[in-house]
Amino acid sequence: MSGAPGMPDSPPTDFFRANDLMRTVERYMTPEESSRVYDAFLLAAQAHQGVIRKSGEPYITHPLEVARILAEMHLDADTVCAALLHDVIEDTDYTYTDIEKRFGTVVANLVEGVTKLETQHFSDKTAASKASFQKFMQAMSSDFRVVIIKLADRLHNLRTLDHMKPEARRRICKETLSTYIPLAHRMGMNALRRELQALVFEHLHPWRYCVLKSTLERYLSSV
Repeated sequence: MSGAPGMPDSPPTDFFRANDLMRTVERYMTPEESSRVYDAFLLAAQAHQGVIRKSGEPYITHPLEVARILAEMHLDADTVCAALLHDVIEDTDYTYTDIEKRFGTVVANLVEGVTKLETQHFSDKTAASKASFQKFMQAMSSDFRVVIIKLADRLHNLRTLDHMKPEARRRICKETLSTYIPLAHRMGMNALRRELQALVFEHLHPWRYCVLKSTLERYLSSV
């Protein structure tokens, strides 16, 4: 898809959740930066229009939540814009050039950095995942914000993992343990790391998680 499409005439999907994001960014961004973030939301909403997640929610809820996680950390406008657009190149007809024209080279490079390689070019999903991770690490060496977006993306995916098949949940959790939790630790993002660890434990060992949670709640109620 070449060139920028026109803006939608009616409020895009999940307009109210977008308002929550905008209230967050307006607390620390300039009006010009906040406007760029909203423009990124409009493009993402149009690009993902009609697409539904396995949870039944409109797909745009995912990039909105990834962007919100980063906005709550007070990340800069380029990073939040890239978070909103992080699946656009991978999942829609929009290209790197389309994003570069609208939001600049920095945002386009961040989106390209987190974009996975197409699986049809590889023998299986494992080979594709390894190649995509190598690409991601190369992009991270040029701009560390790539890994921050990827960590926020993984965090929201884990928060909504209940809607995936059991084998997919196990694969994602094991990948998180081996790759993303160590990355969060090295980046010093300890609150995010702890939540990743808790979510992985909950999905891999649900019974043990429930027992520990119940025990902790009883203890806290007694002190």
